[in-house]
Amino acid sequence: MAPASAPIQDGGTGGGPARLRLRLLLRDEGWEPGQDAVRLLASALVAVVAVGLKLVVVRWLGGDLGYLSYVGAVALGAWIAGLRGGLLTTALCAVAEAAIFGGSSAAGLASANALLGLGLFVFDGILVSLITSALRQATHRERVALARSEQILHEQRSARGASERSQAELVALQAATATLAGAATPADVATAILDRGLEVLGAVAGGVSRLDPSGRTVEVIASRGYTEPEARAGHRFDLDGRSHLRDAVVSGRPIFLGQTEAWLSLYPESPPRQIPGSPAEGALAVLPLVSGRVTLGAVVFRFDRAVDFDAGVGELAVRLAEHGAQAMDRALAYDREHTARLDLERSRDRLAFLALAGERLASRADIGSSLAEIADLAVPLLADWCLVQLTSRERPVVAVAAAPAERRPIVARLASLVRANHNLGAWLAPDLIADGAALVTPGASWSERLADTAAAGELDGLQAKALLVAIVEGADGTSMGAVVLGSARSDRFDAADVPMVRNLAERIGTAARQADLLAVVTRFKASVDESADAVYFFDPHTLELTYVNRGGADLAGSAPEELLGQSITQLQPAAGAAVDRLRSESLDGGRLAYATTLRRADGRDVPIEAFLQAVSLGDGTTSIILTARDISERLKVQARLTRIAGDERRQAAELRAVIQAMHEGIVVVGPDGAVSLANEAAMTILGGELPADLEDLRRRIGVPSAEPGSDTVEPGLDGDRDTDGTAVGDGRSTVRLDDGRWLESAIYPAELGSSVADGATSTIVVLRDVSRAKEAEAAREAFLGVLSHELRTPVTTIFGYAKVLQRRSHRADRAEMLNDIEVEADRLYRIVEDLLALSRVEGGVAIEGEPILIQHAIEPLMASEAQRWPGIRYQSELPAGLPTARGERTYVEQVLRNLLSNAGKYSRPNSVVTITAEESPTEVLVRILDRGIGITEDETDRLFELFYRSPTTSRSATGAGIGLYVGRGLVTAMGGRIWARPREGGGSEFGFSLPRFEEDTPPSPG
Repeated sequence: MAPASAPIQDGGTGGGPARLRLRLLLRDEGWEPGQDAVRLLASALVAVVAVGLKLVVVRWLGGDLGYLSYVGAVALGAWIAGLRGGLLTTALCAVAEAAIFGGSSAAGLASANALLGLGLFVFDGILVSLITSALRQATHRERVALARSEQILHEQRSARGASERSQAELVALQAATATLAGAATPADVATAILDRGLEVLGAVAGGVSRLDPSGRTVEVIASRGYTEPEARAGHRFDLDGRSHLRDAVVSGRPIFLGQTEAWLSLYPESPPRQIPGSPAEGALAVLPLVSGRVTLGAVVFRFDRAVDFDAGVGELAVRLAEHGAQAMDRALAYDREHTARLDLERSRDRLAFLALAGERLASRADIGSSLAEIADLAVPLLADWCLVQLTSRERPVVAVAAAPAERRPIVARLASLVRANHNLGAWLAPDLIADGAALVTPGASWSERLADTAAAGELDGLQAKALLVAIVEGADGTSMGAVVLGSARSDRFDAADVPMVRNLAERIGTAARQADLLAVVTRFKASVDESADAVYFFDPHTLELTYVNRGGADLAGSAPEELLGQSITQLQPAAGAAVDRLRSESLDGGRLAYATTLRRADGRDVPIEAFLQAVSLGDGTTSIILTARDISERLKVQARLTRIAGDERRQAAELRAVIQAMHEGIVVVGPDGAVSLANEAAMTILGGELPADLEDLRRRIGVPSAEPGSDTVEPGLDGDRDTDGTAVGDGRSTVRLDDGRWLESAIYPAELGSSVADGATSTIVVLRDVSRAKEAEAAREAFLGVLSHELRTPVTTIFGYAKVLQRRSHRADRAEMLNDIEVEADRLYRIVEDLLALSRVEGGVAIEGEPILIQHAIEPLMASEAQRWPGIRYQSELPAGLPTARGERTYVEQVLRNLLSNAGKYSRPNSVVTITAEESPTEVLVRILDRGIGITEDETDRLFELFYRSPTTSRSATGAGIGLYVGRGLVTAMGGRIWARPREGGGSEFGFSLPRFEEDTPPSPG
């Protein structure tokens, strides 16, 4: 970009105090255009004031000033506007005297004295005007001369200051030039420009930016005085929007903004930055760094005051930028040369390292030692630390190296985390799957890139600013490990290092695959040598043996070296025909299995099972492997097992029939924990679905597993075992299932025969549904509790009061005691009635049902309960024409009595219990509503369970928990339903329904 000669600025202030004073004097004298009319008007006003003063004295004070006030006015008018002002004032005063005061004398204007006096005044006015104007001009000339002398003195001082400033600027430019000449890098040049520029120009902040080769952004090289992160080194500014920096870089011209107002008016999108310790207002200078016709960047200087850039500051800043641009051009050229030289040296180092790494990989049979030497070579030649990982081998290999040596434990800890992660490449850089190698930088911190906080902490501990990561690929293209080179400097690696680390990973992968192949061959030969089976290698054309393992030699009864070179047909006569058959079908990769005999050296034929396999070798030739296995014992065992299997199948069929006929559930769990058998009873108990394994069976029947590592065994399916794990008894437990059933389980270990692995046992689980026994036991215990508690209280009260009533001393309390006896007797009666109904419900009572009008039973029961609960008011809301229901009157009254008694018992004093009834197409519904303690939604179903009492109401009143259970049984037996629910606003609703009585309605089932 070519620079322009004229800078862009807002215009500064010029001139000095002497020039300003001279201009003010000239303006006061009236030499400036536009001032004469103003001064003459002022003289006229002075004349008007003088006339007004005389008029006041003459008319109101009765005196006469004569022409005294006029003479003073003329002198003042002449001093204000010169000779013309004095003459104007004289004329105005004379005219006013003749017009206003002309008739005040006896003879009027015709009087000679008056005319003479007016003429003398006019003469005096002209004379005074001349004298005053002359004095005024003399004073003015004196002031002008003084102002001119002050101006000359100011100009001399300014010239001397300019000379001294030019001298200082020259010295500063020379010093800046010397400093810039010694700067070798762009950062040094930028620092020198800022240090000298801030000192010479008096700026408070500044920055040097370098233009990107694309011309779209600039990068900050150095800055001073700014605190914002955007102004620090390394930050980039886009040149897309309009700003002072963009205009200076694009146009190549300096931009001077002397005041903040001009700054904001030209660039409202780029307001001034706040500088610590400086006001927000100030000037700005933006200077492009132009060398030749190329713009390299820009320099920005910020001032904390308004600056007149025309007074030499702007020129000095431009010259400093020119010298800085030349130095920056030299530094960039040197930087490019230095970078090219370093790249060449690094390329040589990379090639030398790859050559040494290849040599180490080729000369070492152990891949682990080779990787350790490669890691030591890479540090510190290429990186600060190195980590090589191979995970797809039988024994994973990890090699680490670090400089300084204190960092090696950190890299080792990172390597242990890598082994747990199993895939270093995908762990650090998931995008490596496509490229195979990449340069990875953490950004702000490794914790933002890695989810593993421990690994992120280790990388932060290594101060890793850059990583070279490459995947080591296996033969099938999948990842078998990775190579990581790390550095604490962000500029240690660049894009040219990525192919190098990829090449290293490829060489390591090749060496690892070769080592794996060698290990496979070695293990194969060792395995074949130690195999109990007989293995013979022979040529497919000559049939001569080329390899015999130890098992083959033992089977043939000869040493391996004695068999080499012999024909396979000497050992196995049918081998020739088998080879011909194999060749006719498919020699390469074919396999043939057959049973035959093998001729031993002692002449005995051994029955064998032979496998003939054609193998293509790496050199293009083909070999045949004959694997033989002595099956003499197998044939004997098979015959014996055939007989045993028949007996076992017969016994198993008998046992299965017995198990299926049992009423208890039988589940057989094998040694592997899988369920192998379940009879019909077990399927019925388990809901018709066979459990998959022992854990599934535990979940189905609700038996918990033993805690891992626990010394004790939970009761249930684990059973009791001795310290050595041998079962010594059966484990029993009784659990309650989610559906309410009680299930008893017992296990019996079944030791397997010697043909099964040691310690393997099957488990037989016996399941029994004991729900009825549990319910009967609970009912019996509850019944005994009721007898011991609920029946004891009223009987004790009746018996005690009866004894007391026999005494005469207590006859005064006779009525009260009789009342208590009546109450307790009624309570005893209700308990007995509930217990009788309970026995009928438990026994499955059947109620035929008869027509009943529920409204006829409600009123008497309400009156009875009102007497029992005097603090509660009972009321009914029964509609007229309520239809006839089907039920047993005695049972209906018992249900109503229990519900009304509960409502009164749990209601608050002075509250109301309301009984309502309504009909539906098939039912008659009765509701008892109270505002008592209330119930919760989650216990509405449990309230009707036997002996259940709500925790919220059990503390406020006594009870047995039988009435609601009996009521549900009676209502259900009569073909109805019963319910309970909480009411809005507090209290409870208990209700029941009975079927409507229709003559053709069949009786409800029992």
